[in-house]
Amino acid sequence: MTDTAEIARALRSGLNWDLPALVRTTPLPVQVVAAGTAEGPTFLEGGSALGGADRDALRHLVPEDHFIVVEGGHSPHHEHPERMAELISSFAGALVVQE
Repeated sequence: MTDTAEIARALRSGLNWDLPALVRTTPLPVQVVAAGTAEGPTFLEGGSALGGADRDALRHLVPEDHFIVVEGGHSPHHEHPERMAELISSFAGALVVQE
């Protein structure tokens, strides 16, 4: 279920975070799954909200095989749930638990 009031509040306040900085400081492996880029100037045309310098930075921060682009819409988790489940499962299965 989507909390539309919370989403509206976040959008009104301006979504502002430094995703590359968050990835840079995490001690854990990171996999980025991003929507493809849109033909239009914004994600509203069906592409990723992750674009420009942030997208480029993330491509360089994670191993090449950990930056995955899923074409076909803005929200891969909604539009391609089976593919997302496959990607998450594969990534989790590849992690080595250290004690």
